[in-house]
Amino acid sequence: MSTPEPDPDEIWKATHSVTCVICGYVADDREAKNLSEDDDTHLDGEAHWECWENHDCLEDGRFIRDPDPDVDADIDPQAETVSLPVVCKVCGKASRMCYDLAALYDPEADEFETITGPL
Repeated sequence: MSTPEPDPDEIWKATHSVTCVICGYVADDREAKNLSEDDDTHLDGEAHWECWENHDCLEDGRFIRDPDPDVDADIDPQAETVSLPVVCKVCGKASRMCYDLAALYDPEADEFETITGPL
């Protein structure tokens, strides 16, 4: 009885599979976008093309602070809001996140809370 020949495609997948940095599932690197080569993204690794093309910037807190030093946060005293510049970690799309000042201000300590973590 002879041993069956291994499927070359399965061998390739086993040695060349990557984890999609967007959805977390395995991707065949022949069919994945290398985000490390894209200057607009803020993620290193590879992603399914479908995840790249259909990602939702607002999903799962995929924002980081805008690294452009010329883009400032805006405080609107009339509306009592603060608007922070952010970019999507996946596609680099610039946006702004708006917070209610009342949610950030601690009147007992008479100071603003620090916003930490990824935006």
